[in-house]
Amino acid sequence: MQQTNPVNELLNMLSFPAFSVAGGLVAQVNDHAAQRQIEPGIEISSLLHTGKQAYSHFTDGRLHLQLCIAKTIWNASVTRTMDTDIFLLENAVDSQDLRMLSLAALQLRSSLAEIVLLADKLNKDEALKDSDIPEKLNRSLLSMQRLIGNMSDAPRYSKGHNCHMQSRDMTAFVREILEKSQSLFKNAGYTLEYVLPKDAHLIMFSTDRLERAIYNLLSNALKFSPKGGTISAKLEKCGDMMMFTVSDEGQGLPENMSGNIFARYLRQPGLEDSRMGMGLGMLFVCSTASIHGGTVLIRQPEGKGLSVTMTISSRSAEPGVVRSDIYRLDYSGGQDHALLELSDALPAWLYKK
Repeated sequence: MQQTNPVNELLNMLSFPAFSVAGGLVAQVNDHAAQRQIEPGIEISSLLHTGKQAYSHFTDGRLHLQLCIAKTIWNASVTRTMDTDIFLLENAVDSQDLRMLSLAALQLRSSLAEIVLLADKLNKDEALKDSDIPEKLNRSLLSMQRLIGNMSDAPRYSKGHNCHMQSRDMTAFVREILEKSQSLFKNAGYTLEYVLPKDAHLIMFSTDRLERAIYNLLSNALKFSPKGGTISAKLEKCGDMMMFTVSDEGQGLPENMSGNIFARYLRQPGLEDSRMGMGLGMLFVCSTASIHGGTVLIRQPEGKGLSVTMTISSRSAEPGVVRSDIYRLDYSGGQDHALLELSDALPAWLYKK
């Protein structure tokens, strides 16, 4: 009696390109992958666009990286079963869905501007001085501003356009973000612990994109942590990569998110836990890693919680190249970056002016 191949059956059930890798070679492909010139016997190392170092050390969890197939860049997530890796592909470089989000954001901005003017009047109303209405309104406005900004920026973030790189000390940069977040977490009743390298690491990176990616990881960890829980963050150098990891004590990923969680913005809204939002935060994290030559690894350690590691290349600035931030626009519109990016996770009373 002929035995069925469970991996092959799994691949054929998927409605998008997918293939398996064993022993460093492409082993099996589904029809969608075959149509894109992926064939058994190809060395997976020849397809890796980003994440060669991360993939060489990959043992468990779910890893986001990029492949170059027939001169086209594909986002991919990798999971490991026994000695076989399953690659799931998603070509989101030119997503119509993201362009529609950007158009919707343009319409929402004008309405938000009017609401902000009204909110400013309410904040000055003496009759509301002892009410919690102003801080709830302030937090809601920042949360709306953050969402609109994410919707507007999603297309260019996914493509890596207009990415301004500069040479900065990443250790000092991350420390500043974590120190501010630690104070906010403490006031909200949570603990943020972090470990940073003792030495400075002067490398090239986009300050705006890295900052937003870090805040998104912290926000997710805070939203899914039990009250009074501890969130841990760690920055370390591994080979030619810098690794930033955020871990929480929550319940981890639910079973119904077993698909490609790196493309959650494509899901139908309102059918999942509201804490997950639109899923654009993970898109920002993954695109930030990709444009810096890195990857994103999601792991669920034994017991509780989730651990997310974002890596970026620790390349130095080119000799003679000077980058400046002069005349660059502030993506927050002049708001406190931490309060803006964590507005969907922090309590309202922290937004009292």
